[in-house]
Amino acid sequence: MNAVTTLTAPPQAATPMGWWRYALVFAAIFGACLLGVSLTLTEGRVASVWVANGLLAAILLRSCAAGRPFSERAGIAGVGFLGNTAANVALGDPWLITFGLPVCNLIEVMLCTFPLLALREPLDFSRPRVLSAFSIVSLTLAPAVSGVLAAGWLSLVDGADFREIFWIWYPTDALGLLIVTPIVMTVHRADFEALLAPRMLLKLGIVLAVMMAALALVFWQKSFPFLFFAFPALLFAVFQLGFLGAAIGILLTAVAAYIATNSGFGPLLLAHGDMRTTLVILQIFVATTALESLVVAAILDQRKKLQERFLEALRFAEESALSLAKAQQEAETALVAAKKASEAKTDFLASMSHEIRTPLNSIIGFTGLVLDGETISNEARRRLLLSQNAAHSLVTIVNDILDFSKIEAGKIDISPRAFPVASLADHMISIVHGSAEGKDLDLSLEISDDVPSWLFGDDKRIGQVLLNLLNNAVKFTDEGSVSLRIVDEGQTAFGEKIGFYIKDTGIGIPEDKRDLLFRRFSQVDNTVQRRFGGTGLGLAICKRLVDLMGGEIGVESEAGEGSTFWFRLVLPKAEATAQPTLPERRVKLRPLDILLVEDLPMNQEIAAAYLEKEGHRVDLADDGADAVEAVQNKRYDLVLMDIQMPGMDGITATEKIRELGGAFATLPIIAMTANVLSEQVARFKAAGMNDHVGKPFAKPDLLRTIEKWGPKRPQPQEETMEPANTDEAGNFDEQTFTELGALLGKERLEKHISTFEAMLADLYVNGEDHDSLAKAAHKLKSVAGMLGFMRVSGLASDLEQACESPEAVDPALARLKEAGDEASERLQRMRAA
Repeated sequence: MNAVTTLTAPPQAATPMGWWRYALVFAAIFGACLLGVSLTLTEGRVASVWVANGLLAAILLRSCAAGRPFSERAGIAGVGFLGNTAANVALGDPWLITFGLPVCNLIEVMLCTFPLLALREPLDFSRPRVLSAFSIVSLTLAPAVSGVLAAGWLSLVDGADFREIFWIWYPTDALGLLIVTPIVMTVHRADFEALLAPRMLLKLGIVLAVMMAALALVFWQKSFPFLFFAFPALLFAVFQLGFLGAAIGILLTAVAAYIATNSGFGPLLLAHGDMRTTLVILQIFVATTALESLVVAAILDQRKKLQERFLEALRFAEESALSLAKAQQEAETALVAAKKASEAKTDFLASMSHEIRTPLNSIIGFTGLVLDGETISNEARRRLLLSQNAAHSLVTIVNDILDFSKIEAGKIDISPRAFPVASLADHMISIVHGSAEGKDLDLSLEISDDVPSWLFGDDKRIGQVLLNLLNNAVKFTDEGSVSLRIVDEGQTAFGEKIGFYIKDTGIGIPEDKRDLLFRRFSQVDNTVQRRFGGTGLGLAICKRLVDLMGGEIGVESEAGEGSTFWFRLVLPKAEATAQPTLPERRVKLRPLDILLVEDLPMNQEIAAAYLEKEGHRVDLADDGADAVEAVQNKRYDLVLMDIQMPGMDGITATEKIRELGGAFATLPIIAMTANVLSEQVARFKAAGMNDHVGKPFAKPDLLRTIEKWGPKRPQPQEETMEPANTDEAGNFDEQTFTELGALLGKERLEKHISTFEAMLADLYVNGEDHDSLAKAAHKLKSVAGMLGFMRVSGLASDLEQACESPEAVDPALARLKEAGDEASERLQRMRAA
């Protein structure tokens, strides 16, 4: 154990030095000077070792390490100078020597201390840099400079020989610095409490005994080889006590060597009795033992510190490993808990979705059945339509929550494919067209010419983002306009950078509220939620989808001046894929035998009414067990299967039916349920179901799914969509026209009719410009279908396609003009009536 402590930082505050401390310094330097003179081995006043300078240097270094102010350090140096001067006076030196030599000694001390302070390290002699710097300056610079000054001064005032004085002064002062300063610094830092421990006292006693025995063996005889026995004893002291052992060994060796040599004993005495040579040998011996002891002590101290750091690092590594293992265990526990929480959330959402969609299915279904009747008044129809729209809005909210849940759970996949940009944008605009017209908003679409016609991306997710932003723009705009602009913002290494900009003239967003956007369940303020409704999930879903597609989304807005929501995606160009040139004709199926498996009477009544109105024959089953029995007793073309039912559920029933084999293995089974999460749909298909219809279902979706999976045998001579040259009864859907009038009112309906007539007139103006003609036909297709002029809508679609082939334009335009004239005549008759 090393009994020396390392000074790593100065104390926070130092007690001011009292006069008695300066008196102690004075007495110590005065006594050290007299001691140096007493160690004279030659004639005259030249000492063998000069201890005063080493002592004063140690006192100044300790003062610096303690953080003493400069004034106190200057006071210590001055007191040391006075102590040296007083000693010279006591020895009767001439006045010039009395004051001159202390100046040389003081310069030596300054040169020895300043380089150590310049290192800006703790003044710890166990540090290699500190010990190396001190050894260099104490053996070279400091004593050499003071030796030159002293020799020069003595030769000037006393006529002494310069060279002789220098070579006596230099080794004497160098030896004093090398021995005394490290010893004082080491003893001053010794942990005396640790030294008083029994084990340390035993070590100290052993070291002293070994050193004294070795020194007695060396210096009580005159054989020169025995001199080297002092070194093993010094190393033993160093290994046992570290720097303290080195200090004790150096001190004992120096004292024994000087006393023995001065008394005529020991191997350092030469036979011819030349004391000057003996002095040089003595100084070399003491310097060698001091350097050896200090270097070994420094090496051992560094090894010990490295061992301590290694052990500390090892303990830290073990603690870190334990902490890491604990953190990993906690993370695994948290992950398991998070998975359970996610599963619980999924189950909760599925349950809530089912519970909400089931009554919504009844509301939307019964409302649709009543609207299909012909005996209700226009006001009642308007109210029913409002109720149906409210129910659909609630379905949208449920869908938003489920979509966001799937995005958070990482269940949303991006499925890129080639798609036509214009068709996607037109479709999104057409969806919000009715809402925009209901508020008298101008709705426009602009696609820059440099945007490729076909791009490669997930058009479903892009459309979802566009529709959400367009719906928001219409919802938050009371007057003015809403526009969609699509531009190409340059090429990248991965494709075209396409920008989508949705601009409105609505309420705008204050700057301090913009950070609330794109957060889940967040809206600008509560008044917006009360006025416009919504969950605050739409923009959060948009951001997550855009992020999944590797794009960025943002907004530019000012309160009261409207907003521009934008998002940018990198989409590669794509080649056009084959598209049908004529509208697809739905062929009405023959009446099917359908088994409807549903436990709720309301849902049974609604679904059966829809199906029977289409001519299908419907049998009912209340649960899965009844369904398994029913398919074995009668041949069905298709089964509509609910999932959550008392007794046997729909999944189990489907598995039982598939196990029957034969024709039952291919019998189309359609899940009809409010459970629409992706995991649940996958479970349906794994059980053997072919498809699913979500609740609350829309009548067109239900019928479309049945047509998809029903037997492909058309009923003879019945088509739901007639060719372009059908009779007048198939050209006009009066029910659509009537429902639109009831919803909008007479004045607003007349406005749309005027727009329709103006579009018909544009056909004659744009007849030669095929690009303008195609755009006019595209707009006419949507407006005509909305008003119920189905033949005009179909022929407008034919003309839009024909504009790609110049030779087909004239015949298609002629047919459309003929149908337009017929539509105009019908409108005139209706006005007259």
